[in-house]
Amino acid sequence: MTFQYDDTMKLAGCVREYNPKIKIILGGYHPTVEFENLFLGTHKQHIDFIIRNEGEITFSLLIEQIQSDGKYDRIPSLSYINKGAIVHNPQGSVLDLDRVKRPDRSKRILKKGFHILGTPADVVETSRGCVNHCKFCSIRQMYGTVFRKYTIERVIEDIMDARNHGAQAILIVDDNITVDAVRFETLCREIINNKLNDIKYAVQASIPGLKRAPGLLKLMSEAGVDLCFVGIENVDDKNIQFLDAKQIHHSETKDIINELQGYGITVIGSFIIGNPGDTREIVYENFQYANTIDVDIPLFLILTPFPKTEIRQELLRHKLITNTYDYSTYDLFHANVKTNYLTSSDLEKIRDEIAFKIFKNGSRLWRLVRKYPHFSVKVLFDQLINQPKEVIGYIQGMFK
Repeated sequence: MTFQYDDTMKLAGCVREYNPKIKIILGGYHPTVEFENLFLGTHKQHIDFIIRNEGEITFSLLIEQIQSDGKYDRIPSLSYINKGAIVHNPQGSVLDLDRVKRPDRSKRILKKGFHILGTPADVVETSRGCVNHCKFCSIRQMYGTVFRKYTIERVIEDIMDARNHGAQAILIVDDNITVDAVRFETLCREIINNKLNDIKYAVQASIPGLKRAPGLLKLMSEAGVDLCFVGIENVDDKNIQFLDAKQIHHSETKDIINELQGYGITVIGSFIIGNPGDTREIVYENFQYANTIDVDIPLFLILTPFPKTEIRQELLRHKLITNTYDYSTYDLFHANVKTNYLTSSDLEKIRDEIAFKIFKNGSRLWRLVRKYPHFSVKVLFDQLINQPKEVIGYIQGMFK
């Protein structure tokens, strides 16, 4: 991913130093959008090949050619150096997901280590892509606007395999599983029918998608969905229009969140701050709204101008990007933009103020501690060692 690029190149440098003959292949979101620049950049000596967009088929073809005659010109979506010249092979079409095999978990070197909220976990993919056109999102650069689905049978087999390898929780990594809400209902029923609802599931969904299928939320709970991430984005209508996000009636958002919570599903709601028209008051309106609808875990993410997104071009035109090329801080938490009224420093300070106020919400905190005791203790410890004195003082006061 974009913020991981610098660290990735450090690792590539270690590989080069250890053995210059080892082939280094770069893939994922960042190489997909920046492939034209990476062979010209300061780390070009650390890259042999770049795989653009989806990598499963291209990677397999590349390995075959490395092991045989080394002819790469017919491999789609591949970039490489040939006799000193940069070559970008034509882009391949989006994959037919029937060609993508399930992961072979028995081949993993690291057998343990992935957790969700303190529970041994794994990941399962049931679909790819999103049909929305949010200007801040880079998913279209990876998959286009095509929504593709694995068969329900394949998904159930994958979940079973993950459980057989020790998973007690599963993160469903679909960008928006509710693009096809009826299919999600079918999946929930099959999870129940196959007695896989003893697993805890975490999903990413949209408010309109959840609203589209009456009865879906209850079914999600029965299937074991324990955590639901929804993009609320912003309470200000002008900001929603600027982001080109799906406009949602605020009362509908509150109703859906309350219904999810009523079925015991924890809700993570994300808000995007740092929009051009944001003032301190507008940012705090979003915080007040998060409290009004009682989101379990509100996330206040700072608008980030990821490469090749529409939002980046618009912010560049308005000269609101304060860090154009140091991608190491493109992590949604550092401010790389300013607004017409707030500096980057202002945005980070306000975000930290809000985080402190969220932390002080005793009922919300206690609700999470009761549900996820082991995870909560770890998070509290991690937070405390990095918090300013006033936060530590507040926590100490709670126990006096």
